[in-house]
Amino acid sequence: GINAEYMGSFGLPADMAYHSRFKEAEVGACGCPILPLTSSKPGKPAPVLKEGEDIIDEALFSFKPNSLCNVFDIQSAADRVLMWLTLYIHQCLIRIQKQTKEQAQKSLYNLARETFPKPGESSFALGGFFPQAKNAQEADLWVSYFKQLREELPSRLLEKVYLHPESDGTPNKFWMQFVKHKFMNKSFERN
Repeated sequence: GINAEYMGSFGLPADMAYHSRFKEAEVGACGCPILPLTSSKPGKPAPVLKEGEDIIDEALFSFKPNSLCNVFDIQSAADRVLMWLTLYIHQCLIRIQKQTKEQAQKSLYNLARETFPKPGESSFALGGFFPQAKNAQEADLWVSYFKQLREELPSRLLEKVYLHPESDGTPNKFWMQFVKHKFMNKSFERN
C-alpha cells in the first residue's frame, strides 16, 4: 500500500519538505515572525541580518523541492513565511515566462507594487494557515513586512533564473519547469 504521508504521483513524502531553520523566531504579526534580511534598508520592518542566509535565501534554496509538495506541516512560525515566499516565487516565475532579464526586471518591479491580500481576506491563498490580525496595527506590520519581502526577493530570484539563460535570452528552463507545479496545489496567480 501507499504510505499515508505520500503526496500524489509527483509529490514528496511529507517528511522530505524543507522547513525554515528560523524555528526560534518570535511571532510578530499574523502568526509570522519579522525575520531579519541581509539587504534590509532603514525604515523597513525587518532588521538587518549582518551575516549568513536570510529567509529569502532559504526560500530560494527550498523552492524546487517544496514546489513538489502537496502537503506541508507547519513546524514553526517561520514556516508560514517560507510557505508564502514559495507561492510568491511561483507567481514571479509565471509572470516572467518567455521574458528577457530586462523585461523580467520591469515585470517583477510592477508585481512587487501590486496590492496583495492579507490573512483574513477571502482572496488570501493561504487562509487557514495564517491567523487573522488582531488589530489594524498588526495587519499594517504584516503588510509592511511582506511588501518588503516582495521588493527584496525579485533581484535574488533573477540572479538565479538568468544565471544560465536559454539561447533566446529567456529564463533557464530548469527553473521555469516549476511553473507547472503548485506548492500545496495553491497559487497567487488567478488563472
